[in-house]
Amino acid sequence: MAVALRRRAGRVIDAQITVATSAGRTAGAYRLITTLRDPGVYPAGDIVTLYHQRWDIEGLNGYAKDTAHQALAQPARRRVRGIAAQSIFTALLLIAANIRKIRAWRALASADKARIVRRARRRRPSLRDYLPDG
Repeated sequence: MAVALRRRAGRVIDAQITVATSAGRTAGAYRLITTLRDPGVYPAGDIVTLYHQRWDIEGLNGYAKDTAHQALAQPARRRVRGIAAQSIFTALLLIAANIRKIRAWRALASADKARIVRRARRRRPSLRDYLPDG
């Protein structure tokens, strides 16, 4: 079956991106292609930032699919039946992957003597805040 593809005009953004890993920093030239063509509405810096966030998400997806960790890409390793059970099990595996990543980050931060800054919790309004005085 032949499928006709429409040509869409895109925008090419050349970016110099520095990536920091545990092995050090590496810089490289990347070419980003997007269909967001208006540079006034979508500045190149914003698109590069969004791509960076997407790469973080894709990295976590790759980590969760890795056979050495959660192996989400291999459903044969999960012996549960039913879509509800599989959904719950998948959510638990993603939670475990996030916890493992956070623990690794905290170990790296403490090894580098970096200070983990905790933000103060905001006070949530209660019903008393909306009642009249008296």
